[in-house]
Amino acid sequence: MAEPAVWFDGRIHTGVTAEPTLSTFGLHYGYSVFEGLRSFDFGGTASIFALQPHIDRLLGSAATLDIPIRYDNDTLVAAHYEVLAANGLTEAYIRPIAFFGDGLAGLGTQRHEAHLAILAWPWANPAPGGGGVRLAIARRRRPSPESLPPHAKAAGSYLIAKLAHNEATARGFADAIMLDDRDHVAEATSMNVFLVRDGGLLTPTTRACLPGITRRTVIDLARQAGIDVREADLTVSDVLGADEVFLTSTAAGVRPVLAVEDHVFGDGRPGALTTRLLGHYDEHVLTHSTPSAAFAGPAPRGTSGPAAVLIPGGRA
Repeated sequence: MAEPAVWFDGRIHTGVTAEPTLSTFGLHYGYSVFEGLRSFDFGGTASIFALQPHIDRLLGSAATLDIPIRYDNDTLVAAHYEVLAANGLTEAYIRPIAFFGDGLAGLGTQRHEAHLAILAWPWANPAPGGGGVRLAIARRRRPSPESLPPHAKAAGSYLIAKLAHNEATARGFADAIMLDDRDHVAEATSMNVFLVRDGGLLTPTTRACLPGITRRTVIDLARQAGIDVREADLTVSDVLGADEVFLTSTAAGVRPVLAVEDHVFGDGRPGALTTRLLGHYDEHVLTHSTPSAAFAGPAPRGTSGPAAVLIPGGRA
């Protein structure tokens, strides 16, 4: 199998030529920002969903953490398709990440060089209907927004979420709902949360959670369908009292929640409104992704690439 290719600091690298060293600042301190995007296959052509919003958020996150990104928008757009082409991928997950490189002398970032890498790997669509998951209530809390800006998709902010996810899966759950520092529902460990109540949608405010791009898409689609959507401070009691619950993320799309702790929603199957919105979202993704004329047909370098596999997790 050919070595995977990555876009690193302005050009495509293969094999290990773009690997950072063990003294990379971002590795030791979690000082990096990233995104997660989905690419879909349209007759052999790669089409990326919501590419521009993801680039905009990457730049915003980098500005929040004072990580300079020296490439213009056109270069960043092209780079995402270049890494897909270099790996022979159309159905894929794409991970751009900006970070500070070598140097561990001192805690400041001013003397460190910033790097930008874009990786891609095979990613298959979930089974039709999106399946369903059981959630725990995490004992870990999202930090106050005065401590850690929730709107920046920063690697370091995911440490608490990964601890909560590990603890939930150890108890047999797929994920966990996290509360914020005021005991309000914030998000799942890597997905946004929606409640269905009386035919409308409720979702937490973005005070202490990442305002996901998929979240925004679902809100827009729901309102276009005449469904009332409100952002509110929600409690665990609100969650348990909901008619339906679902999660959203780039990787999962719309993911029905069947139960939270020992509370089962309805008959334990995806609810009617959740299923309706899942269909709207899947259709929207297939008709609003941005195709690339630069890459179509069989994979380059004489390989079709590794078989696509479904890898759970990830959020946008």
